[in-house]
Amino acid sequence: MTGRVETAGGKVYELPALLEWRLRRTGGVPCDSFRARCLYSAEMGEALKAACRFAATENGVTRFRGVIDEWSAVCGAEEPLEPRLSLSEGVLRCARCRMEEETGIALPVGEGTLAAMRYIASCPARKLFSF
Repeated sequence: MTGRVETAGGKVYELPALLEWRLRRTGGVPCDSFRARCLYSAEMGEALKAACRFAATENGVTRFRGVIDEWSAVCGAEEPLEPRLSLSEGVLRCARCRMEEETGIALPVGEGTLAAMRYIASCPARKLFSF
């Protein structure tokens, strides 16, 4: 699944590979919702601030379109400080963005593991699964 955002001015920005997505169809009130997670880099900030629409596409078919009500970026640091992987949430956080109220097990992530995670998240699927 890939995602893209569009600004009110019509500019379209492709998001990095989606790491997680959730679609909630309600057929009424509250309305349908879509939540997506992807890696974030600081240069995405301006595009996300201006974004007003989102589209999720799979195999060339648009699966969901919606209005962006809100978005958040956890850190944006190029190199995470003491990265830890939360097993309960499946989220990688650094010491700068770790929340006080976090519960559950969070394992330290070494440089090699972090490099492997970056490779997997950015590698084209056909190359990644060519075994």
